[in-house]
This record gives sequence, structure tokens and C-alpha cells, in this order.
Amino acid sequence: IDDFHSLFMDMDISNPKNNVINFLLNLIEECSTNQKNCCFIATFDPNRCNIPNRIVQNKRFDLKFEISPPDEKVREQIFLNFLSTKCCVSLENAKLWSEKLSKISSGYIARDIENVCREATLYRMERILNDNNSSNNNNN
Repeated sequence: IDDFHSLFMDMDISNPKNNVINFLLNLIEECSTNQKNCCFIATFDPNRCNIPNRIVQNKRFDLKFEISPPDEKVREQIFLNFLSTKCCVSLENAKLWSEKLSKISSGYIARDIENVCREATLYRMERILNDNNSSNNNNN
């Protein structure tokens, strides 16, 4: 289950009759009692998110892995990858922007970086379309 925390963002987790929580508890219990099944749960920050304690009790999970967000150099490589392959940016500009963006994105994970690049691309496309529409209207 990826983005596990998002299941609880706008939910009354204190309600014991909550169907989502009860379903997840049953699923996790089934996985832990059946040795042929394995349940992986991922979240970006278990300390800040609103996951109910009764789901993340120590007894429910055999192993817990914590993976820290990437450091500046790794973020630079991730930005470079997204900018040069998915954002229609020249390699030269991608290198320049990757270096700058990696310095101001402490704590960002790959998904955050991908979202930044996607939003920037959409913003750029919108500006190009608006500029084209403006110039076409001025020509008429």
C-alpha cells in the first residue's frame, strides 16, 4: 500500500466503526497470520501523518525500514533526470536548473521533485499558449 498516510488525511480516525480502518486491520492481520503473504506499507513521514495507532502497533509489522530523503547531490540527479527527459528542457539548462533546485529542496523525495517539474512544465505550456493567443488576437 503506497501513500498509506493519504488514507487518513480527512478522516475521523477516532471512530471505531470506520470501515477503511477496519478493512486495513483485517488485511494486515491476514497477512501477518498467513506466512505466504506479505504486506508492504509505505508513507513519506510516519511521524507527521495521521495514521491511527491501532494500525501501526509494533506487533503488526515484523520489519520497519526508514529511508531518509535524498541528499542534495542525489536530488540534483533526480531533478536532472526529470528536467532532461520529461520537461522539454535542453540538457545544458537542465544541468543549470538541477543544481539550483537541489539546493532549495531539502527534504524533497523523488515524487515531490517530479511534481515540481510537472507543475513547472504545465506553467510553461500555459504561458506559451497564452502568449500565442495574445499575439493571434493582436494580429486580428
